[in-house]
Amino acid sequence: AIEESFACHMETVRKAVAGVPLSIAVDVRYDTPGFSANRSSGVFMDTNTRAILQLEVGDSREVGRHSPKMERLLIERGLLYLVHQPPPIVWEIISNASRNIISLLKTEPFKHLHHSLDMWHKAKKLAVTLADITKKSACQQLLPWIQPIINHFWWSCSTCKGSVDTLLKRWMAILHHINNKHIWPGGRCHHPEGVTEIENKKWLERDSEAFKLLRKVVTK
Repeated sequence: AIEESFACHMETVRKAVAGVPLSIAVDVRYDTPGFSANRSSGVFMDTNTRAILQLEVGDSREVGRHSPKMERLLIERGLLYLVHQPPPIVWEIISNASRNIISLLKTEPFKHLHHSLDMWHKAKKLAVTLADITKKSACQQLLPWIQPIINHFWWSCSTCKGSVDTLLKRWMAILHHINNKHIWPGGRCHHPEGVTEIENKKWLERDSEAFKLLRKVVTK
């Protein structure tokens, strides 16, 4: 009875978005962290209505107890259902930068789907990477810059209007701003002229280890 009610509910949700090109955010969660998870669930959400259009549950025994493989298994299983079972029309998939998902979406029958990376996952990973850099004694001056850098990343993503070129130019601008260079050949900062937030922070020198490591992260 529970399964029937759930299936009926999911069918109603899918019919509600019939005929509308959908942008689907996908994510997989495990019952335990690390590589020893036994069970996992894959969620497929319409980013416009925030409706859950598909839910997949997996067991590590399906992939020979190799839990990292469950991510690809669940994403593939859920997408196959959504692609081949009308009425949903899927045109975009949004996910983290998992190699499993990236490689999956380059294969049939998913090659026609537009694949975008989730900004939240990227921002979270970026914060962790920068925090690791500041553990070095020569890089501690980068610590108060972490949140402004994350804010700049969000701003770059939210104002690029889908243009990769604009996104890259705005994101790379942080490498000039953090050197106290706000106008440079081919570009300039977007903050008001003369307004530079420096409270509790020091500008980074281009030859400093902190800046060199930051540049590797930003240009990666």
